[in-house]
Amino acid sequence: MKYFTVFTLFLLIFIPNLCFSETGNKEFPDTLYTLDKIMNLSGQLQLTGEQKKKIESLSIQYNNDSIYLNGKLENLSKRFAEIIDNNKVNRIEASVVLDEINSVEKIYKEKTILFLIDLKNLLTEDQQKILSDHTN
Repeated sequence: MKYFTVFTLFLLIFIPNLCFSETGNKEFPDTLYTLDKIMNLSGQLQLTGEQKKKIESLSIQYNNDSIYLNGKLENLSKRFAEIIDNNKVNRIEASVVLDEINSVEKIYKEKTILFLIDLKNLLTEDQQKILSDHTN
């Protein structure tokens, strides 16, 4: 039973994070650019001071939101593991916690997409063209 709990925790904590990493970003359109990609090409993009300040501000807000949401997911995952570790699993309680986990994951995904949209909206058409030319 403990292996099942550890496996479940792994799935609930680490798998959602993969969808927000650079390699797991396949679900987002190629027309949305990650912060990493923008920063890697910042020399070619010739970002203005204003753009850099706004990108930094957006990044700080997104990182704060991510830390909060990851913590919430971790706590919910622990709670779920405790529920299913019991000899008799309360199906209703497990369902409620799973709904909460799904809700937090949805919020996380929405915040990620909106962050990427905000980043894109800061860029000029020429800068976006440079980024799209470097899309794999």
